Amino acid sequence: MLILDTGYQADMETIGVTWGFRGRKELEDAGANFVVDEPFEIGEIVLMIGVSACLIGENCTYSGKNNLVLGLKRLYELGEVVCVCPEVMGGLSTPRNPAEIQSVEPLLITTNQQVDVTKEYLEGAKKAMSIFLAHDVKVAIFKIRSPSCGCDGIYDGTFSHKLIDGQGVFAKMCEEHGIKVFMRNK
Repeated sequence: MLILDTGYQADMETIGVTWGFRGRKELEDAGANFVVDEPFEIGEIVLMIGVSACLIGENCTYSGKNNLVLGLKRLYELGEVVCVCPEVMGGLSTPRNPAEIQSVEPLLITTNQQVDVTKEYLEGAKKAMSIFLAHDVKVAIFKIRSPSCGCDGIYDGTFSHKLIDGQGVFAKMCEEHGIKVFMRNK
């Protein structure tokens, strides 16, 4: 079946619903990972999603603003997502001076005023990870560019807004723990 094939190609688990165009046996024979008879059963299968707190409207970015995504805020209000801000959890203030990763090995993160904030980023990532693990988060949605949550690109350390390949501290930690990380770039 096309829908199940799409799920397999995306390396995702699939849920077949018996109130659609196919019955239980056909869905099972096609290899659906889960087959449900009632809509509420989907909620028992779907995993908790982790989200950068700025994406649900918390004013926790370095500038003291947010990157609100209304759909994620609605999911948060329904209790479907777990939100963290590793920077704040690591003791950094809001607003704060911008910071960028200067080197990966050894890890060095500094502000644009040359203040070393590596310890705060690591501490915040560890605290945020403990929350994600406690909630069995398997998927996370983060904002790009951040030295913490950045995925699919971070700033190059020159404070010139030039992007390079790389991940932020927390995004990398999530992937090391088997949490699939997606980005929200707007």
